[in-house]
Amino acid sequence: MLPTILIITLVVIVAGHYLFWPVLMKNYYYRKSQTAYSTGRFDDAVELLGKVADADDLDGISAADLAKMYASRMKWRQAHHYARIAWMRCPTANHAHFLAKTIYSQAGKPTKQVLEMYAKAIALDPMNMRFRYEYAVLLFASGKYNQSALQINQIRWINSHQPLDSPVRFTADEMKKLDLLESKIIKHLQEL
Repeated sequence: MLPTILIITLVVIVAGHYLFWPVLMKNYYYRKSQTAYSTGRFDDAVELLGKVADADDLDGISAADLAKMYASRMKWRQAHHYARIAWMRCPTANHAHFLAKTIYSQAGKPTKQVLEMYAKAIALDPMNMRFRYEYAVLLFASGKYNQSALQINQIRWINSHQPLDSPVRFTADEMKKLDLLESKIIKHLQEL
């Protein structure tokens, strides 16, 4: 009887090591990377967070954090690489939005791919007025005035249905920007 219990205990310990050790190391490297980044050791932070991102093929969060670290240093090629990984591993609205921003930062203009990623982000989070505003600005810049106006109408509708004290509502400054964009769209549509 004793040898069976000993064997089972040994199997549980060995299995636990293989199952939980990677998780413990991932958490360890993640905390170390955040500490390194907050103390200004960018290269150390990137190296440690790279270990976290490479350790788990299903984890989009560490890849997204790595993309944001690179973006904070204006390293758009690397930011785009990890933003794409984050999007492929975990297709959320925030990951689509950030991927669109990295594509735009590399291209310097609203390409078809940028607009498609913004459309995906909005499809995943249709009530996000800030995504819609950025999308409307890009549509305007690419000459798609009617689509831009449609986004503005959606923003106004969503904003009007939020409680007055909601932090989701547009601020007065954001409403001014929205009004300015709308006036530009109207002017361009009248010229056509």
